[in-house]
Amino acid sequence: MRGHPRDLYRVYSGRSTLAAEISAERIELDGLPAMRRAFPSWMAWSPFAPAMRQAVVSVDQMPEAHGG
Repeated sequence: MRGHPRDLYRVYSGRSTLAAEISAERIELDGLPAMRRAFPSWMAWSPFAPAMRQAVVSVDQMPEAHGG
């Protein structure tokens, strides 16, 4: 695994997903395909990650404020 600790922390905390960080080329997984697929199951994600993911989704779905 290669990447900046900041980006891995975003995944750990639930602010982003591993798939999103890999897609954005901020995290890179090397090795055999089976090992790369198994990588997420090796991690101990933050117990707060599910709540953080829900908060991020909620904010993303909020209508934009129209100022005057």
